[in-house]
Amino acid sequence: MNQITTYAQLVRRHSANYITLEQFRLEHMPHISNEQHLLRVLAQHPVPLRVARLHKSQRAARIVFLTDLAAWLDQNEAASAAA
Repeated sequence: MNQITTYAQLVRRHSANYITLEQFRLEHMPHISNEQHLLRVLAQHPVPLRVARLHKSQRAARIVFLTDLAAWLDQNEAASAAA
């Protein structure tokens, strides 16, 4: 049986190879109210998630690459299964 990977599912869902941090918050952590709180939560999370910027400007949107997100989701799934 062929199982579709987490990364393949994310690529099908999104048109780019990244999502904005706001998209991540809305889709995966809707209980968190704002981006600053989300960044604090992610910094303390046992499974790190890399957050980048599209370019070096302070105003550039924070993004999460789909490869990093897929790995993070898979690691969280494995950790919860082991608990």
